[in-house]
Amino acid sequence: MKKILFIVLVLFSACKRNDSVCKDVFCTMEVRSVGLVLRNGQAIPPAIDYVETWLKGKLINKDTGSLVGNNWLVTVVSDGNRPQLALNKAETLTVRVYQQGVVTKEIDVAVLLDCCHVNKVSGPDTLLVQ
Repeated sequence: MKKILFIVLVLFSACKRNDSVCKDVFCTMEVRSVGLVLRNGQAIPPAIDYVETWLKGKLINKDTGSLVGNNWLVTVVSDGNRPQLALNKAETLTVRVYQQGVVTKEIDVAVLLDCCHVNKVSGPDTLLVQ
């Protein structure tokens, strides 16, 4: 019984919150992320090297993605980036797609960190790349 109680306490303490603003908030233990689908509109997946996410001139995420069918699914930002994001303030992230070592696409994605998770405010779900 003590082990179960300890595990539950550890899990609930895993959500890092600002105590003054989020003290009465109950967070789920799911991990959320903001993703982007990269496609080229053809029957073959586009050739990408990686995708970088920048916040105020600082690199906060780099992802090579996962191939799903003929598309790449990349993570722009996740709950793991909580320390870099401001609480309850929309932040504009710059997302850069690299192909053959060169930035071929650059877009902005706005996200908002609440007491528990990061959520997308605006920006595309799918990006066409060649």
